[in-house]
Amino acid sequence: MMDTRDITGPINLGNPTEWTIKKLALTVKQMTNSNSEIVYLPLPSHDPLQRKPDIFKANTILKWQPKVDINEGLMSTIKYFSNLI
Repeated sequence: MMDTRDITGPINLGNPTEWTIKKLALTVKQMTNSNSEIVYLPLPSHDPLQRKPDIFKANTILKWQPKVDINEGLMSTIKYFSNLI
């Protein structure tokens, strides 16, 4: 068993399926029946161009992998926040 005190650096958690922010925004708009406008602004210089976490360390060190796909997770999140209103 690995001694966790020997682990350095971040361990990415997330879904390794790549989604663009545009695709995410359009999906949320559709799921919520929103008529909100999507506004495009210049990217900050430090913004990652690829949003696909490398979960190798999470898999090997933590024995972790995502169990919920993005659509299911979004629906749960939307339902949660809808119930707050």
